[in-house]
Amino acid sequence: MVALRGAVSSTAALDFRRALRRHARFKLEQRAQLADIYAELVAPRKRGSAARADAAMLGDAWLGPAIRAGLLQPIPDALASRWWAGLSPRWRRLLRRDANGRLSDHGDVWAAPHRWGCTLVAARKDKLLRWGGRPIRDWGDLLQPRLRGRLAMVDSPRELVAVALATLGLPLNATAADVLMAGVGVDGLRARVDELRQQVRVFSSREHTRALAAGDVWAVVGWSGDLLPIAERSANVTLSAPVSGVPLWADLWTVPAGASGGSQGRGPSPLLPAWLEFGLQPARAERRRGMLEFLAPLDEDTAALHWSVLHPEQRDSL
Repeated sequence: MVALRGAVSSTAALDFRRALRRHARFKLEQRAQLADIYAELVAPRKRGSAARADAAMLGDAWLGPAIRAGLLQPIPDALASRWWAGLSPRWRRLLRRDANGRLSDHGDVWAAPHRWGCTLVAARKDKLLRWGGRPIRDWGDLLQPRLRGRLAMVDSPRELVAVALATLGLPLNATAADVLMAGVGVDGLRARVDELRQQVRVFSSREHTRALAAGDVWAVVGWSGDLLPIAERSANVTLSAPVSGVPLWADLWTVPAGASGGSQGRGPSPLLPAWLEFGLQPARAERRRGMLEFLAPLDEDTAALHWSVLHPEQRDSL
């Protein structure tokens, strides 16, 4: 198994090893970034490559491109598995894709959920407020003059465009048709993206949090899994969930096209369903870090809890 560093707890890995006892071997490798895992799928290393693992973790944004590029294979017998039977409809819609990676109600199952969270904004109140800036309550506050050259964002074009759309009063996942119907147009959206880029000093999924800690930037747009630990450690860092809404993300287990743990080195290990079911047990689907990062599965009840935290009336509790 190849996972994002810190995404699988040491307790979970130990429990699974104990469950296997002496019947099989279990090895969990970790990579610093999901982009590193994707890069190994594209250009496999000779040894220890994610491309030959029984399962590799990818973000939901990577799933479609990986399928189109032929880097993955559908999860064997997923529709008949117990873990699939326990998933909510919203997870099933996300995980079933056609051969081009597009959502399909009749497509194969290309991934299994591991955890999900949202995109938040972390700000240094000892910097931003001290020098005349205003609190970040919505995405438009990222365009305030005091943040020019003092903002960091994850290195994700999808997040950049989503934030730009939100500052224009459009949905985070607005389509080209939505942009035209709103009277913004492609040129208007492009201008807003450029305006937002001028605010950003650092585009990085590695260095953005370090820049905030060092005071090089005063605010960061990032994923909850990265930002929550910083806010927990520092009284000078505040978290906000913009009132107009936040993007959600999910980390998924996928099966590389070159998985070699099965019989005669072909396909994934027959123990893969056991690992997926182990991770999706209800007892492990517990709230994490103040309800802003969850282990799968995402059902209607946990979705309601998640939204209650992000509701404007309760945003200050973050």
